[in-house]
Amino acid sequence: MESRAEADPTRRRALVLVVDDEEAMLEVYQDTLQRLGVQVVAERDPRRCVEAFQRNGAYDLVLLDLRMPHLDGLTLLQHIRAGHPHLPVIVITGYPSRESAERCRQLGVLHYMRKPFDPEDLLRRVRAVITHDGRSGP
Repeated sequence: MESRAEADPTRRRALVLVVDDEEAMLEVYQDTLQRLGVQVVAERDPRRCVEAFQRNGAYDLVLLDLRMPHLDGLTLLQHIRAGHPHLPVIVITGYPSRESAERCRQLGVLHYMRKPFDPEDLLRRVRAVITHDGRSGP
């Protein structure tokens, strides 16, 4: 079944930023998300994401790991929220906790998922966001 984004050839492809310090995980995300036809920007260094958002925050969705060197995912999320309070964010972490889940909820995270994740579940959630069926905020 085609999504609305796929059915309209004049519509630009959704732009998804994926932030994870593990190269293997970035490949999994890219392989999974290509099935939806979205454009993926994969980034291992969260510090570069802060700069990217300052230059151009035109992403439709962010997939974000929490535990990363140099800058943790919650801190990056705060930077994102400062300039883009309604941007949909899905957190996917290998180290879930009640505290981080609650903090993510407070920061408006759309979904909080555990690694390893079910690719079909991720696709369902991403599809809902890019077709605006599951998007939070205006």
